[in-house]
Amino acid sequence: MKANDLFDCISARSSITKAEAETWLSSPDLRLRAVAVGCFEKVRNFSKIQPPLTQREWESYYLNYLFECVDAKISGDDWIHSAYEACWDLASLFNLYVCENRSAVTLKDIADRFGRLLISDDSKKTIVINGFLEHIDRAARRRVMKDWHSDPSLRAAYIAVESWLY
Repeated sequence: MKANDLFDCISARSSITKAEAETWLSSPDLRLRAVAVGCFEKVRNFSKIQPPLTQREWESYYLNYLFECVDAKISGDDWIHSAYEACWDLASLFNLYVCENRSAVTLKDIADRFGRLLISDDSKKTIVINGFLEHIDRAARRRVMKDWHSDPSLRAAYIAVESWLY
């Protein structure tokens, strides 16, 4: 299915099976996933999913999508988040998760994923610093980077971030 066809399909239908939603949200086609995420972010469409996705299931699909957008670094698409837009959304979610006292496992998973992006290449390092780390509060930033100083692969990035942001 093409992205525009998916938008029309979701918009026109009164109900969507959970299996269909999960297929679209886990599609290897990033643009198709972007359309599904964009549509399901709206309550009127999200409520069409029967049986409904749990909050945890939705967040898993959404986080995976956003991290792939950061990794792909696509810009100028009507549906796909740019790397910076994805980082800003991830920063908002991370700040919310810290405020809600989400599990340490969830926070560590996000921190670890950003750590991997940070060391993957210099352009992603800049995106992670400017798009994510600058947009989370200091306490949240300390939680993200808690283990980075002792990780040999992240130590240089940790020092760079510390000098850049503090």
